[in-house]
Amino acid sequence: MKKIIIFLIAALTMMTTQVSAHSRMVDSSPKSGEVMTKPVQEITVTFSANIEKVGKIEIKNEQGTNIPVSKVDAGNATLKATLDKPLPNGTYTVNWMNIGEDGHSLRGDFSFQVNAPKEEPKAENPAQSKADEQSEAQPTDSQETSPAADGQSNTSLFIGLIIAVVLLAIIVTFIIRKKRS
Repeated sequence: MKKIIIFLIAALTMMTTQVSAHSRMVDSSPKSGEVMTKPVQEITVTFSANIEKVGKIEIKNEQGTNIPVSKVDAGNATLKATLDKPLPNGTYTVNWMNIGEDGHSLRGDFSFQVNAPKEEPKAENPAQSKADEQSEAQPTDSQETSPAADGQSNTSLFIGLIIAVVLLAIIVTFIIRKKRS
């Protein structure tokens, strides 16, 4: 009986390690839900583990029109898209796809906004220019994130927890039956 329990515990430990070892998105620039106040010409997605050197990033504006991407670089734990010119003001959705180093397909999406001030001729009033510089220097916290916004789910963690509960129930059943016998 002790051998069965030890085997089940070892199996449970190995399964939960395997389940949590998959690559997943951990960060992006711009961040999901972020309102960018500076021009955006590069999109970066960062993963929890290394990814293959192939990948795809598609960017769509609020009308659903694809924005041309001039270059996509993938490697280590980063997927990066470079644009020919900065994105104009508006809302954008980024769809990304890649393959984790472990061979599992990775895909997701996130959205952000660009609300960069339009360049205007410099003010002739030096006091106004100084006030503008001070307001630009103040940091803003415009990042809004939600667990589902980054296109990732905790499905693998959920499956691991279900397996753990089932194995625990089996162990408890064996122990109860052993005591009754």
